[in-house]
Amino acid sequence: WGFGAADKGMLDAVGSSIFGFILASLYAILMTHPGRTVNLFSGSIVEGIQDIAGVIFLFIGIGMLVSSVTSPAVAVLLNPVINGLVPSGKMGFLIFFAALSPLALYRGPLNMFGMGAGVAALLMSLKILPVAALAGAFVAVQYVQAVSDPTNSQNVWTAEYSGEETSSILKATLPYTWLMCVAMLILTIFTKW
Repeated sequence: WGFGAADKGMLDAVGSSIFGFILASLYAILMTHPGRTVNLFSGSIVEGIQDIAGVIFLFIGIGMLVSSVTSPAVAVLLNPVINGLVPSGKMGFLIFFAALSPLALYRGPLNMFGMGAGVAALLMSLKILPVAALAGAFVAVQYVQAVSDPTNSQNVWTAEYSGEETSSILKATLPYTWLMCVAMLILTIFTKW
């Protein structure tokens, strides 16, 4: 079935999961709509692709960005520019990431579920800051995004339930998440530097 090499004790978890999902979908359609199986299944596939096409292209773009910024040819060109922008000291680290932490909002360039992965890869390839400190910085910045971002599902649901705008959730939580981000950055400086 192509799910790995059983004789070597290996199983392809992704292939098995996809096969199981397709098999379960077919079973569900056959049991609930036996006369419309082909139309319902093919319609579901088309609708599913339409729903996630943007995300797929985003991930492809992120992969291309990570590959390009970590290649030696690009690093040679970007190093002088980025070296002048990224601080190498502890205080500069704190100010840099604290000031730029709102760039994780609205799927911005410091959002680890988007372009932030490429930015993190670029900063790691430059070797200006310790990798553990960079990891701590992106966790701290991601906290701002996780709690305050108006595009997060939980904030949209909360706003809809309470009759508020998502921007009011951002305004109410951002000062606290920003302070928490600063505290996490300080903790990172003392534990990961």
